Amino acid sequence: MEIEMIEAPGTELTVQDRAALALGSKQTEADLHDLAAKNKDIVKVIDKSGREQAHGAAMELKRARTSIEKVSKDARDDANKFSKAVIAEEKRLIAIIEPEEARLVSLRDAWDAEQERIKRQAEEKERARITAIHQQIAEIRNYAALAAQCRTADRIAGLIEKLTVLRAEGFASFQEFGTEAEQALVTTMQTVTKLHTEKLDEEMERARVKAEQEAAAAKLAEERAALDKEKAEVAAARAAVAPQPVAAVNEFEQELQAFQAAVTQQPISSTHAGSETKAADLPNTEKANATRPTDTEIVDVLALHYRVHESKVLEWLLAMDLDAVSASIEADFV
Repeated sequence: MEIEMIEAPGTELTVQDRAALALGSKQTEADLHDLAAKNKDIVKVIDKSGREQAHGAAMELKRARTSIEKVSKDARDDANKFSKAVIAEEKRLIAIIEPEEARLVSLRDAWDAEQERIKRQAEEKERARITAIHQQIAEIRNYAALAAQCRTADRIAGLIEKLTVLRAEGFASFQEFGTEAEQALVTTMQTVTKLHTEKLDEEMERARVKAEQEAAAAKLAEERAALDKEKAEVAAARAAVAPQPVAAVNEFEQELQAFQAAVTQQPISSTHAGSETKAADLPNTEKANATRPTDTEIVDVLALHYRVHESKVLEWLLAMDLDAVSASIEADFV
């Protein structure tokens, strides 16, 4: 509904016209021009009479000026009163409808605020939805990091089972990010499967090494037991043997010297390193008699006892000081 305002009289006049009308400018202007030109002949005061004439003319102009100022002030005062009256009337009229306007604006603003809240809530919900989906995709990718930290293949196998379940459930819950989630799962599955294979190989290699170590330890223990048994038998045999006369000792020394001479005639070749020494390569491999072990048996026992190659035993024998050995043995029998 449009309110039709009744125009005030004289609104067709401009502000300047209305001001001129209030001061009667048309007639007053002509009178003022005449009054201003009336005393043009007074150009100099030379006596008292001239002063009085100039003073009278000035006072006449002053009265005209003050008269204009008074009329102008009265017009302004009236205009101010009118302006205040217009303002008061404006407020009275506005007061009739302003409360209703405020009420309706309040209703409108409340609706706008509610719509803004709903919009903001929807945006937050959408952000939360997208964030949750991205977090789920990140969790899928994180399986690769978890697999890399697993210490056993069984734990990695557990992660593979979980990824398999996720793939079986499908990617509908990821909505528009389903393709991204599927690609992340495929890539992660490949990485985790590769880590599982590597961990299996590592465990198998570790088991193989452990088995070899255990077998070597068992063999070593067996060899040590055999050596301990052999030492015990040798000790028992020595204890059972009575002291031999000096002639027997000299005979043993002669046998050692003959053995050294025989070995010196056949130097050890480096080509036999890393392989077992054949019996044909050793001197005097035949048994000298029923009570003496063969040279090969002597070398084998020493090599087994000290866990070295037979060629190393031969080097030791060649480096032996037979005189010192004989002296030591003679000292034992004295």
